[in-house]
Amino acid sequence: MRNRRLLLAKAYELMVSEGLDVPYEDIARAAGTGTGTMYRRFPDRQNLLNALFSEHIDTVIGLAARRLPGSGSPGS
Repeated sequence: MRNRRLLLAKAYELMVSEGLDVPYEDIARAAGTGTGTMYRRFPDRQNLLNALFSEHIDTVIGLAARRLPGSGSPGS
């Protein structure tokens, strides 16, 4: 589980800075794991993107809710 969280964190960082096509090898290296570990956890890019989406959806929903009219945020 630790490797999965670390891989997701590094994938997110690298994808934000370098784009969605960052090589698996770069993500694994940044996380301090082997490429095999990366592929065992996330067999393909769609699986990785789905996991990233699941990890970050709560943050996105929270940010959106604060910006919606009537949400109690300043300026609404």
